[in-house]
Amino acid sequence: MYGPAAFRAPPVVTKMPVKPSAEHVWIDEQVQPLPRSARQYLHGWVRAEELAMRRWEAEVVVSEENQGESKMSIMDIQFSHTQVLLRSSFCRRVMSICFILERADSLVVEHQWENFMATMPEGWRARYHVYSPGIKPGGGLQHRPTLSKNGCYLVRLFFLGAWRCVWVSDLVPVDATDSPLLPFSPLICQTPTKTSKQASTMAATVTSNYVHLWPLLLCKALLKLAAPDLNSDENNSLEDEAMTEFDVFHALTGAVSVTYTSKDPEMIWKVITSEVPMFVWDDEDDSPPSTVKTKSTKKPTNKETASVRRTSMTSVIVRDTKSLPSYTLPGIAPAHEMNLLVTMARDLPLKKPLPEPDVALWKTYRWVDWARSHGLYDAFDCPRTRFLKINGLMKLSYAPHLLDVQSTASITFKFREEHEKTNPQTRKAGKDLTTTISTNIEQQAKEELREWIPFNALHEYLENVSNLFYPSMFHFTSVTSNPPLRTTKVPLNKNIDMHAPKSAPLYLQIDGPDENILRISLSVLHPRILFNCGVSIFDYIEPAYLMLEVFEWFKGNELPIAKGYVETRNYNSLEIKLPPGRHFCRIWVHSRMNWHAMLVSESSLLLGKRDVAMCAAAKECPWASRFLSNLGTAFSNWIRVNKSALTAVATEKDFFNSYQPDLEWDPEIVGHNKHLRHWMFRQAVQSLLMKRLSPHDYGAVCAVLRQYFCDPDFGMPPKPTPPQPVRAIADRDPCDCVMPEVEETEGMDEYLMEEGQSPEEKSLIDSETKRKLLTSPEPPTVSQICDLANEEIPCGLLKNEREKLIKKHEAATVIQAHWRGTWARKCLTDHALLTPDVYKLIMEHAFGNLEALSALMNEFFLMYPGAKYAYSVASALAGGVGLHQYSGTAPVTPKCKWIPYFQGVFNCHAPVKVHLDVQSSLSHSTVAVYNNDTAKLMPQVYNAHITFHFEPNHHGYTIMGHGTLNASNHAGVGSEAHWQLTVLSSIADVFHICDNDIIDPCKEMPLLHSTKMHIDEIFIPNRRNIMGGIQILIYREEFISFRAAATSEELEMDAILYTTSTDGIVQELGRCSGIGELQWPYIKLESAHIPINLRTAKIRSATSRVNMTEVLASRESTTLSARSQKTPKSQKQSMKSRSATKIKDAKPVEPKLYTIRVVARNGWPLTLAQWSRVNEVRNMVQETEKSDTQTSKKPQSKDKDKDKDKSSPTNKTKTLEPPQPHPGDAYVELEVALAIGGGAQARRDDERDLQFAAARKSWEATERGRNSLGAQIRKDFRAEFLEAMLQPPSPSSKSVPEEMYEELEGEGKKILSPTHQGPTPVTESDMMEMSMESEEESTYLSMPEQLKDKFTPLFFVPLCTKESEIESVTLTPEMLEAAVEARKINIEASLQRMADLQAYNEEHVLGGQKHRCQLLEKLFVDSQWNPELNAVLEERDDAIARENLMRSLSATKKKVDAKKK
Repeated sequence: MYGPAAFRAPPVVTKMPVKPSAEHVWIDEQVQPLPRSARQYLHGWVRAEELAMRRWEAEVVVSEENQGESKMSIMDIQFSHTQVLLRSSFCRRVMSICFILERADSLVVEHQWENFMATMPEGWRARYHVYSPGIKPGGGLQHRPTLSKNGCYLVRLFFLGAWRCVWVSDLVPVDATDSPLLPFSPLICQTPTKTSKQASTMAATVTSNYVHLWPLLLCKALLKLAAPDLNSDENNSLEDEAMTEFDVFHALTGAVSVTYTSKDPEMIWKVITSEVPMFVWDDEDDSPPSTVKTKSTKKPTNKETASVRRTSMTSVIVRDTKSLPSYTLPGIAPAHEMNLLVTMARDLPLKKPLPEPDVALWKTYRWVDWARSHGLYDAFDCPRTRFLKINGLMKLSYAPHLLDVQSTASITFKFREEHEKTNPQTRKAGKDLTTTISTNIEQQAKEELREWIPFNALHEYLENVSNLFYPSMFHFTSVTSNPPLRTTKVPLNKNIDMHAPKSAPLYLQIDGPDENILRISLSVLHPRILFNCGVSIFDYIEPAYLMLEVFEWFKGNELPIAKGYVETRNYNSLEIKLPPGRHFCRIWVHSRMNWHAMLVSESSLLLGKRDVAMCAAAKECPWASRFLSNLGTAFSNWIRVNKSALTAVATEKDFFNSYQPDLEWDPEIVGHNKHLRHWMFRQAVQSLLMKRLSPHDYGAVCAVLRQYFCDPDFGMPPKPTPPQPVRAIADRDPCDCVMPEVEETEGMDEYLMEEGQSPEEKSLIDSETKRKLLTSPEPPTVSQICDLANEEIPCGLLKNEREKLIKKHEAATVIQAHWRGTWARKCLTDHALLTPDVYKLIMEHAFGNLEALSALMNEFFLMYPGAKYAYSVASALAGGVGLHQYSGTAPVTPKCKWIPYFQGVFNCHAPVKVHLDVQSSLSHSTVAVYNNDTAKLMPQVYNAHITFHFEPNHHGYTIMGHGTLNASNHAGVGSEAHWQLTVLSSIADVFHICDNDIIDPCKEMPLLHSTKMHIDEIFIPNRRNIMGGIQILIYREEFISFRAAATSEELEMDAILYTTSTDGIVQELGRCSGIGELQWPYIKLESAHIPINLRTAKIRSATSRVNMTEVLASRESTTLSARSQKTPKSQKQSMKSRSATKIKDAKPVEPKLYTIRVVARNGWPLTLAQWSRVNEVRNMVQETEKSDTQTSKKPQSKDKDKDKDKSSPTNKTKTLEPPQPHPGDAYVELEVALAIGGGAQARRDDERDLQFAAARKSWEATERGRNSLGAQIRKDFRAEFLEAMLQPPSPSSKSVPEEMYEELEGEGKKILSPTHQGPTPVTESDMMEMSMESEEESTYLSMPEQLKDKFTPLFFVPLCTKESEIESVTLTPEMLEAAVEARKINIEASLQRMADLQAYNEEHVLGGQKHRCQLLEKLFVDSQWNPELNAVLEERDDAIARENLMRSLSATKKKVDAKKK
């Protein structure tokens, strides 16, 4: 049993006779929580039928039988459940919300699906949520729950994204007097008499013979989901827990409930009026004064009224007003905290006032103001007092002295009667009608006026406002951590109950032409619900958090900036407002418990993973076509209308207004003032037409548009930037020379006269000096005149020359201005005929269709990037970004841990920003990007929002993707992993996989899938500790990945990349290390047929030719790199004819061979069982070779030999297949990933096997039977000497001679070339290695005479040979002391190294963590913690401290009680 014993106590045993039950009574195994007010007085639990019969002698029914009068009555509820309502705030809230839902309009059952269909023809009723066992799910008139014989009932509540059944029993909690602690009482009604007014206040009390069970069942089910803290009774408080994180509206309706808390009355009024219909006057408002029409509010007749909306329901919570005077809130009786339904709002009087008389202005101050001050102008005034029409269960108390409380701040019924007397037109009719008004109509008017509450008086006591949004009437999507399982015939909506990724955020797109309002709710499984169900919880579970961030593509942020934040343990919600346009958001949800989030908005919503948002960014929003269509229509009307027509000005104004910004225009962000927007738009039109039209058509179109736009510069080359005025340069360049300027000038004139030339004919100043005279002096130069002056050319002459140049410039400026004005007048006055061909060109390429209009606006935002923040349509257009998607499958085998997906080389033709995303059916997938020019890894992408900045380079960028499987996750073994790569670029067609042709336009190519070759190599000890290898043949430049994993997790390994040059020299190109496993993700392999210098020459040649065509391509918008230049189609043939340096391969070239070998750095110690397995593998290899030799001796026909030679010309020796490892063997896994269809091929490194096999064949050919003879000798020797001996383990770092080297020892073969690699791990028989071993053995071993030429020494050779003649070394005390000192030095060095590592850890690792913590503190706006988050964190700390304190106190109390006993 779990939970407090009181809540699991059996029913109270009574002595009264009870009807025998045919069935066993159902006992709820879960803990039934109760509010604190009920726990304080809990005495026991009694079955409902027994309590009703014993206390009231009444029967129990689930709900009202009469369907027509099944609504809750205020009098019945208040009188029947008085004790419970006064005691429990939770029960008051539940009953009030049920009362509100019964009176809500257009309330439907949300979240229906194929197996759950429900209707509410008469509105919401509580009985629709109560089910007896066996009743079909649903609702409607046929839904009639009956009594359960065993006391078991099901209550349908919405929880964690689905309607769920909560099991409850009919046990009633009672106190010591058998009074129920939850709503369970018969209805107590008052029947007023009809004798007199005084007697009407007295009423007879009638107790019903039936007790309704639904309030009890509903409260018990809601308490199970609310999960109040049952240990919170130690503060001796009688009030219920607040339980603010549990929303009853959400549980009963499944709608999104958003709560607004603000002290600003304007904000609260705006929230209420945005969802509640506003009161308006009827068109026919000359009706009799007794008719108060407030239901005809669906006709908005003026601008101050809002349209009626049925998509939400608004309620308010008024805090406790028991201590206030009776008339503080007109229309509301002082009572406990109450929930009230808001049905309407108004700021107009109920009766439309008379129209104000036409009074001259001079009379306004004379007698109109006097009439207002004396109350004679009330019939014409229209007070704008704010009122709310409110209804609720606890709104009014039926105490006699509070029945006449009403709202008197507005025009009341009495005023309307007096108003009719002052109306001269309807005075007679009004008098006649007044006499006929009945008492019932007066009472109805009073009741209606009592519902209108003054807003200003009510706002002071409002706790919050709650709006309930129905998902079926909005754009709705939801996401959950554990989607509910639903078996349906029709496919479910993919946007509902999506499964959230565990290690990545969710991406949301919201778009709309108006303000985007997003409402988000987060519901979480409370830990106490599990505890009440019997699940033990031992540690603290923190609340769930939801954070929403608004971001822009291709714009990275260092840290996310939270736009919205939610924290809850049960239910919470928020509302976010975004400007018009399309917005992208990231949503993070952190929760250790199951959670469900719902999003509703009037704007379009798209929720999914990263690839879904990337695809949506490249599409156009549907509402953007309205803006584009309006622009195209306005331009068509403007260009076709006759300028002399009366509508010409209107059409021109419509066209200029069609591209007006709808958002705020910030000159600092846009870069231009708002009055320049027309010039900016013309520049975009000019740029688009320049790109799309030929020069001839472009000139014809510009000639027409130049006149229509009244812009003589339209279509002309851009004007150069106006230089600095030369006169201003002269003013800033003074000359402070002592010699007068007149003397200098006269001296120069005399010099020129002597030469016989006039000053105008000859100039002593060259062009370079003149240029310097018109430039501003730069520090430290103060004056250009003084700096250029010398004895021959004094300062005066230079000043005169500068003055002449200045006058020439000024004259040229005047002439240019005159010509410019003449050209402008000519362009504006000349008539340009708008021909059908020109009109067609304009419409097809700029304004005629949505595609052209979208391209025009994209060009506008491309030229002026800051302008997109002033247009909401900027984010909704398509065509501004590039999108590529690649998909495929990868096999998953039983030995898979690393699964490569793809690898391709993407070429970049211009500077671009790119986003990458890889999705797969595997749980862990990642993508890596490498710069092929530098062979460096770019920022790694693993579920992170990273913007890559790519620049054009020579070899492109390699993008690799792969997935990983955990050791415990092999569910997909033997299947296929589906993957998808999404590439989103800021500029279309500049970053893709192509042939990278420099001269001709590039051709896009598909993304190559990856294949993986897997080899298991059994480790056989050898001198160099080689464990295995892979050979790779390269036909063209290729990039591969390599992985090696050993069965020993502590083994140190090195992967070494070799190649052999044309000279036969072995070169080591790279090395990668690892312990137990190594991953070499990127290996760049060059081919041999295109040298680097030739490649560079090709690029330079193509670059020079592209530069020659830049004049013809001057109309391109941007200048790209040499690789990215695209020649027009009309110039392709001429370019190809002039191409003389394009390289073509005359004949295929042999591939280049690379070898990757894995070496155990310090050897691999083997166990006895592994040594036995090594000997078994060796014998297996020898037997295989022997069988192959016998097979080769059989005669074969010449035809077969020829066919064999044709089929495998290079197969001179047979490749030996490696033996498969067994469990427990010492082996290594070798894996290499290649592109399918690329320029690389991989195979096992069997060079050492082939060399040894060839050597054995040569021995057998020269001396028949030598191999068999050596095998027999070894067998006899083992049988005689080593039959009973155990084979000791030998470390792999030492040389172990092998039996298979016997023939090489006897023959004394020559040493092989060191350029060849050694034997494979199977044979261990490299010739160079054997020769070196024989040389070493001859220095310290002496072989017996009978075995000298027939046997190769093994590890037991010292047992059968004499001692070596090498002198032994004797250790002296000095040598021992030196060894001890060396050891101390090594220990001190190790300690120093440890201290250095600790210092490094404190400075860099811990320092980096501290820096990240400081950055996380800046997570929210203004570099401060969110006040709500700070308060929540403080509350959490206080709660933890209180809980620890309570536990210690309770433990101490138990000890004291135990001692007393």
